[in-house]
Amino acid sequence: MSRPDISALIPVGDAGVEHLPAALDALRASREVRVELVVIDRTRAGALQVPGVTLVREPSLSRGLAWRAGAQAAQGRHLAWVDPLCLPDPERLARQVEVLDAHPDVWLLTTHLALTDAEGAVAETVDPSLMGDAQPALWWGTVALRREALDELEQTAFFPVELSLYQRLRRLDLVGHLGVPLSSAPLARHRFLRARSALDVRLMLRRERPSSGGVSLSVLVPSTGRMEVLEDQLESLCRQDLPLGQFEVLVLDEGGLAAPHLDGLSWPVPLRVLRVARPSRGLALRLGSEAAAGELLLLVAEDGISAPDLVARHLDLHAQRDRAAVLGSFELEPRQSALGRALHTSPLLFPFPSLQEDKRWDGHHFLGVNLSVARQEVLAAGGFSEAFSDWGADTDLGLRLEQRGVRVLYRPQARSWHQHRYTLEALASRERARAAAAVRLFARHPGALARWRQDPGLTLEALRDLLARKAAAKAAAEQTVGALAGLDLELLERQSSAAARTAQEVEVRLEHLLSFLDPLWWAEGFCQALEALGLSGFSELLAERPVQLPELPRPLTLALPPSGDPSWVQTVEGWLAQDDTGTLLLRTHPSYGAPIEEVQGQLRGVLSRTGPRRVALVWSELPASEELRLFAAVDQWLDTGGPHATRYRQLAGYAEVHEVQPLSLPWPLQTERPLRLFAWPDWADPAALRALLHLAAPLADRGDTLLVLRHDPAVDAPVEEALIELEAAWREAFAPQQVLEVLLEERPLSPEQLEALSRSAMASLTTSGLERLPGEGPRLETPAAVQAALDAAAAIDLPLHLVEPPR
Repeated sequence: MSRPDISALIPVGDAGVEHLPAALDALRASREVRVELVVIDRTRAGALQVPGVTLVREPSLSRGLAWRAGAQAAQGRHLAWVDPLCLPDPERLARQVEVLDAHPDVWLLTTHLALTDAEGAVAETVDPSLMGDAQPALWWGTVALRREALDELEQTAFFPVELSLYQRLRRLDLVGHLGVPLSSAPLARHRFLRARSALDVRLMLRRERPSSGGVSLSVLVPSTGRMEVLEDQLESLCRQDLPLGQFEVLVLDEGGLAAPHLDGLSWPVPLRVLRVARPSRGLALRLGSEAAAGELLLLVAEDGISAPDLVARHLDLHAQRDRAAVLGSFELEPRQSALGRALHTSPLLFPFPSLQEDKRWDGHHFLGVNLSVARQEVLAAGGFSEAFSDWGADTDLGLRLEQRGVRVLYRPQARSWHQHRYTLEALASRERARAAAAVRLFARHPGALARWRQDPGLTLEALRDLLARKAAAKAAAEQTVGALAGLDLELLERQSSAAARTAQEVEVRLEHLLSFLDPLWWAEGFCQALEALGLSGFSELLAERPVQLPELPRPLTLALPPSGDPSWVQTVEGWLAQDDTGTLLLRTHPSYGAPIEEVQGQLRGVLSRTGPRRVALVWSELPASEELRLFAAVDQWLDTGGPHATRYRQLAGYAEVHEVQPLSLPWPLQTERPLRLFAWPDWADPAALRALLHLAAPLADRGDTLLVLRHDPAVDAPVEEALIELEAAWREAFAPQQVLEVLLEERPLSPEQLEALSRSAMASLTTSGLERLPGEGPRLETPAAVQAALDAAAAIDLPLHLVEPPR
C-alpha cells in the first residue's frame, strides 16, 4: 500500500470528544488525496475508542509533545493540524499537499477560515495571512506543514507552541497561505476564543521582554493529585498576562500524586514541584512558604482557575496597601443543577456573597483559595501549622496574623473561579471535615468559638442527643435534597412560566433544606473531633487552655463587679477583711461590667479601710469562651451578684472553680462614695459638734467622701434636736456654697452591728473626751491627719492588667 499523502493529526481532549465524529466524517470526505487519520487521545480518562484510525495516547500537558507523538505514529509525507471544531472542506488537504509539493520553501501553509452562524451559513471569513504575528482564534485548524517543521516545535506546557512555531517560520520566510476558505468553524466559538488568541500574542511578546527585577511573588498551589482540575489551574497560571520571571509557581504535591504528570516538562513560567511526604495541607503550605523566592505569597486552590490578570492584580493591590492580606474572588459558576445554583448564591461554601470591599476582615477570612500576603508576615507569625492536615491551616495562620495586626481586605477584581461540582455526599463530607478542623482551631484559638457563635458549654452528650432527636428529619431532608439536587433548572425554566415558578420554588426549598442540614453535619463533625481528642465538650477543651495572667501570688480569687449595683463593694470588702493571702482579681467588662474608673475608685476606698491587700484589675471585652478560660486560670471565685451572676456560676462550673463566700460583711451603706469616715458625736454638746465639723473640713467639696454619723435614739438627744444642733454647727464651720455629704445612721444597733458599721469607714473622727467610738481602727484627731488619710487613700496604686482576646 502506498504511503499517505498527508496525515491529519487530531488532538482530542474531553471538550472535543463530542465534535470528533463530525470532524472525522469531513476528513473521510476528502477528495483527490490519500489521507491518514491520526487521533491523539488527550482525554483525562484515556479511553477513546475510534475504529478505522491510528489512535495515539498522549496525556501530556504539552501540546507540542502531543503533536510530536502524533507525527511519530503518522505515515503521511506531510502533516495537517485539525481542530475538531474546524471542519475541513473536501478539497482542503488535496490543495495543501499540492502547494507543499510544488513549493519546497513553504514549510507551513494556512488557508482562509470560514465562520458559520447557527444555521450553518458563512457569516464571516478570516484571513490568517493578514494577521502577521497576531493570529486569530482557531487559525491552527487550517494548517498543513512539512514534517521537518516539527523539529522547531517547542514542548513547553500550556504555551501557544503553534503560534511560536508560526512566528519563527514566518521570520524565515517559510510560511505560505491559500487565499480560499478551506475550513469552517462556528462564529460563536470563534468569538469566545478571541480573547485567548489575543493573550497568546501578548504572552509571546512578554517572553521576549522578561522582567529584570526578579521574582516578586510566589504562587502556592497545594495539590492532592486531582489532575482533572489541577491542569486547568496550572494552565491559567502559565498564561498570566505579565512579564516572564516576575512570579513563580510552586506546586505543593501532597503525597507525590501530581509529580508523575508534571515531571520532565518545560514551563512558560518558573515552576517547581515540591514533593510533600504525606497528604497534609498545613505541612505543604509551610514547606512552600519557606521555599518561596517571592516577597509575596499567593495561595490558590487546586480546583480554581485564575483570571489572566490575577497575579498582576495582587501585585498592584499590595503596592497600594500596608501589611494587609488581599483576598480575591472565588466564584462558583452557576450550574444547571439545582444544588449548584443554590450553592452559588449561598455563603454555605464560602463567605464571598456577604463580603464588602470597604471593611477589614478578621482572620476567619484568611482563605487560601485566592489570597496574597507578605511572606515575611507569614514567617513572623510562625508559618503554617502541620497540625491541620486538611481544613483549617489557612484560618489558623490568619488568626495569628490578625494578632499581629494583619487584617484581610476583600478585592473581587482579583478574580478566580471555582470549578467544582458538588454532590450531596461530597457537600456533607466537606462540612463534617470543616467542623472537625474547627474544633482543632478552637483548641488553638478559643476566641474563635465565640466568633463562630458556638456555645462554650456544648457537650458531646448534647451533640449526640441533638443528632438522635433530628435523625429522622435529617434523613428525610437528605433524601429530598438528593432527589432535587440534579434537576436541570435552566431546562425547566425554558419550558413555561409555570415551570419557571417551579424551578424557583425548588431553589428556595433547597436553600432551606441546606440551612437545616448544615448545622447537623457540623454537629457530626464536632462529635468526630471531640471523640478523637478524648474530650467531653467545648468547656473541657477551653478549660485546658487558661488565659495567660501576670505572675501574681496565689491563690487567685476572681470577682466580677456588676454595673449599677454598688453592693459588690461590701462583698469584696468583707472577703478582703478576712483573707490576707493570695490575690483578688477583679475583672470588669467594658460593655456591661462596672466602669473601670468606678471600680478603681471604690477599691481605693475599700483598701483604705481594710489595709493593703493584693488586688489586681483585669479589663477587657472578652467573649464567653475567653471568660471561661479566665475562670480556668484562677483558683476560686467570689460571687458579687448582678444580672450575669447565673452565667458566671455556669462558667465557673465548666472550669471546675469553686465559689467562696466572705464570712462577715461590713455594714451596708447606701452610698457609692468610696472614702468613708465615721463619727459618733456628743449631740448634747454644741462645742463638740463644732469641733467635729472643724475636724471634717478636709471632706468638704469632694465627690468621693462621706461622713457617717451615728445617732442612737436610746441614749442621744431626740434626732430632731440633734439635726438642729448639727445645722447650727455647719453654718458656723462652713461657707454656704460648700458641700459635705453626711449619712445619719439612727437605727437601733447591737454591739456587733455597731462594730460592723465602724468597719465600713476608713477611720474615725474623734474629739477630746469622746470615748463612745467602737473598734480598733485608726482615729483621726486633727484636720491635718484627716487630709493625710484622704491623700494616702487616693494614692493607693491598683495594678491594671489588660487581657485581650485574639482580634
